[in-house]
Amino acid sequence: MKKLLRDCAGALRGGLSSLLAPAADPRVAFTSAEQRQRDLLALAQRALGELAATRDQLAARVPALQAQLPRLETEALRALGVGRDDLARLALRRRRLAAGELQAIERQVGEIEEQEQQLALHEQRLAAQVEAFEARVQVVAASYSAAETQLRMNETLGSVSAGLNDLGLALEQAEQQAARIQGRATALEALIGGASEGADGPAGEEALIEAEIAALKLRLGRAGAADE
Repeated sequence: MKKLLRDCAGALRGGLSSLLAPAADPRVAFTSAEQRQRDLLALAQRALGELAATRDQLAARVPALQAQLPRLETEALRALGVGRDDLARLALRRRRLAAGELQAIERQVGEIEEQEQQLALHEQRLAAQVEAFEARVQVVAASYSAAETQLRMNETLGSVSAGLNDLGLALEQAEQQAARIQGRATALEALIGGASEGADGPAGEEALIEAEIAALKLRLGRAGAADE
């Protein structure tokens, strides 16, 4: 039973630790995901550039082949005109090779153009996705930064409030102590004032006067006795 309780307490502490642990910064994960999308976009753009370069190279060959076809046909006609069937056959074979190469180039150029169109469409979609993702990342990053700022402000305000509470308690204690001191001073002043009245008040003054009268009577009595 004790072991079960210890296990439950350990699991509870672990759960609380996971709940109280700081959350992972999403901006870090989003940055890596954003970089991967940028890498894919750069790869698509690089592939488009390579396809365009290949197409241009093939297309540059087309005018020369197109010009070669009628020239080789003219050579074959001339060779036949002088009875050189062998040269005519050679010229026609070259013409067929050039025509075949021209057809292959035109077919490859057409295929490359189709690939370029598909890849360009993919690149545009990917660019739109990257832009949308960047916008969302900026919003999330701004929200996360605002939440961090609010958390720091709340922590600061909490510390200030705790400090003010402590200061208020200290002021209250100081006020109570000042009130006690003031009460003691007032009581002491009243005590001193009462003692002064007892020494120099009306009753004390009458006693002094009576004493003086007695002394004067004594002097008069002595003076009368001397005259007799």
